[in-house]
Amino acid sequence: MSVNANLVGMQKRKYYKNIWADFNKEKEMVFISGARQTGKTTLAKDIASEEPVSRYFNYDVPENKTKILTKPSFFEEIDRKKNDRPLIIIEEIFPIIR
Repeated sequence: MSVNANLVGMQKRKYYKNIWADFNKEKEMVFISGARQTGKTTLAKDIASEEPVSRYFNYDVPENKTKILTKPSFFEEIDRKKNDRPLIIIEEIFPIIR
């Protein structure tokens, strides 16, 4: 990948992170969708890295799937810093909602 392509990707990510900041002010849940290999996971993990409390789960990972299916409120037990709400990322969630 060229340096120019990296810069374009970084600029787009910054733009999307600004949109995320606006959504995060008022929304309890935000869905990110799009075609495969377009940076959804990278964006979500970038955002999570800046949150005081965040956890990442992938429904395709058997341990994660079990946790999500057996105790959907699992996120309520996550340690929180200064009573911050945790950012919970659940990837590949579509089999759950079908």
